[in-house]
Amino acid sequence: MTGLFLTRARLRRDPDVVTLQRVLLPDDGDRRREASHHLIWSLFAGDADATRDFLFRETTRPGGRPTFLILSARAPCADARLFEIETKPFAPELEPGDRLAFELHANPTVQAEHPKTGVKGRYDVMTMAVLRLPQQASKLEKARAIEGAARRWLGRQGLAAGFRIVERYDPDRDAGDDAPPGFERAPCDVDEEPLALAATGFQSAAVPGKRVVGRLGLIDFAGVLTVTDPDLFVAALTKGFGRAKAYGCGLMLIRRI
Repeated sequence: MTGLFLTRARLRRDPDVVTLQRVLLPDDGDRRREASHHLIWSLFAGDADATRDFLFRETTRPGGRPTFLILSARAPCADARLFEIETKPFAPELEPGDRLAFELHANPTVQAEHPKTGVKGRYDVMTMAVLRLPQQASKLEKARAIEGAARRWLGRQGLAAGFRIVERYDPDRDAGDDAPPGFERAPCDVDEEPLALAATGFQSAAVPGKRVVGRLGLIDFAGVLTVTDPDLFVAALTKGFGRAKAYGCGLMLIRRI
């Protein structure tokens, strides 16, 4: 047992809550991230001195009720006034070799020297990859640099967190380069479809609530992984991946396939 809880929190349908929905969760992405941060904190408001011990991600469908998934060390308040709460223990039983589909909304960063200013600090890997390109680089070159940097970052995470990313290629159409670190790659069998990690939706977002101008590089991953070390993997799920975890990043959603 991990002693963790997985919660689905959906904004209530009550008329007074629906009326306040756009105030509680503005449509603007930057403001919405900050508002979500405060709303989720309200579910764990029993101890004013507590540090954040949860991860969350908004999973609202188009036109649907605002919905969040939360992984936490404490069960959230069950009688929340704004949310309908469904909570269950989170204790996945995993073995080496298990394959899982996953999704991850992340802020991948690296400690490095800025290629333009020379200032050392923590920067998102996608922006750094673009800044290293020639000034005249095309949109396609930039898109490839962004995807490549994000993929390499997640591969490195897997090496430290007990998983490898699965990719399959069609040998009749793709030469199938050697797998990068953290990946396992093989030709498709006759009855299999090609499969690759998707790293999409890159955006540069304002850091919520900060007076000093700053940006978060955000990207969405979706793919399949193989568990290599269950204990390491579950510990990494609990901790989350990347930074900006207080603003809806880092929670890897998994399901068996």
